[in-house]
Amino acid sequence: MKNLHFCLLKSGLLLAIAIAFLNACSNSEVEFDAVEFVDNIALKEVSSSYPYTGLPYIFIDVVDGSGITNKTDYKYVEVRIWNEAQDGGVLVKCNVKGRGNSTWITPKKPYRLKCVDKISPYSFPEDKNWVLLANHYDKTMARNALAYYISTLSNARYTPRTHFVELVLNSEHLGTYQLAEKVRVGKNRVNIGKKDFLLELDNHPSSSDVIFTVKHLTKPVKIHHPDVIEGDEDFNYAKNAIQKIDSVLFSDNFLDPDEGYKKYVDLPSLVEWFVVTEIVKNPSNVVNWYMTYERGGKLKMGPFWDYDLAFANSLWLAEANLTEGFLMETVPWFTRFLKDSRFIQMAKERFGYFYARKDEIVAYLDETARQIKLSASINNEIWDVFEGRNFSSSYDGEVEFTKKWILDRFEWLKGAFQEL
Repeated sequence: MKNLHFCLLKSGLLLAIAIAFLNACSNSEVEFDAVEFVDNIALKEVSSSYPYTGLPYIFIDVVDGSGITNKTDYKYVEVRIWNEAQDGGVLVKCNVKGRGNSTWITPKKPYRLKCVDKISPYSFPEDKNWVLLANHYDKTMARNALAYYISTLSNARYTPRTHFVELVLNSEHLGTYQLAEKVRVGKNRVNIGKKDFLLELDNHPSSSDVIFTVKHLTKPVKIHHPDVIEGDEDFNYAKNAIQKIDSVLFSDNFLDPDEGYKKYVDLPSLVEWFVVTEIVKNPSNVVNWYMTYERGGKLKMGPFWDYDLAFANSLWLAEANLTEGFLMETVPWFTRFLKDSRFIQMAKERFGYFYARKDEIVAYLDETARQIKLSASINNEIWDVFEGRNFSSSYDGEVEFTKKWILDRFEWLKGAFQEL
């Protein structure tokens, strides 16, 4: 295949200096000067080397020519992002490393990008932090997009924006990816204060994560924001706040209108998260979810994140693939919430809102599948995604299965909510 490795370093001396510098910093994020953005890059001349799928291309070239082999070491890269018209784009310098948990062990890897300058690809709000989702387990390639669409229909304060792209890494075409905003605190993302908390119930914390445990949460809670050290004032504030909620929730007076759990938990956001989670039936949410806690305020659920195993695509929780059954009813916190008549009434009302939009939701999946079908077909040729577990032997069949599952799920939930 024709080598598409672009490089801004014009002299061999500069390249040697850059490589030496990268090697010295191989175990950490690379620091470098801001890059000048380049408009209208001539990319058409190389388009014949890669298939046209209707999706814009992103080219990532590691400056020292090496691969991206782990989730800890950033590599210094140059990224070219085609625009929608695919007649030009922008060039930006970034640091890139691997990301994900179960997805990182698949042949098709997801990546984390931290760019030196803020960029606004596809008219997204400017930011330096992005991820490339591989969606390797999802044969429709559309489950994350569909879940985020449902999130936009909800009352969620923030939904990560995404865009389908073709990814080329070190001149190798890797197929269909989804460029997405990284969940982080910022005015255009999770918009909370500098001293407020972005938390995550995390079933795969790393050794470097700052975490604490809560009696009735089956997994540790990670503090994403602000930066804290275990045992410092901010750490203890967050830990004490969540442990207080847990204690009240499992007390005898947890339904008390003044001193019960609703004093500490934002009920509308909790209900919204529960209803959407039950519609999509995402097995990951049994052990993993985001939440925010604002000082002097209440715990709020969200944002929604990570749905490649939703909509009957679970690899490890068989009951999550059934249209019947509530997913969260055996999770200790939600076992308690479901004893609250006010929570149940609000959930019924919010489910009715989504039920009235079920055809719109299925139509969105149809349209998304139409847009990415050619790309997904080529992605299958690269990664042989239909080898092994699947619901159909074709892309169209996988989409039809998912559509039917969604409609059947809505009907089961309609009856089940009526009986609560």
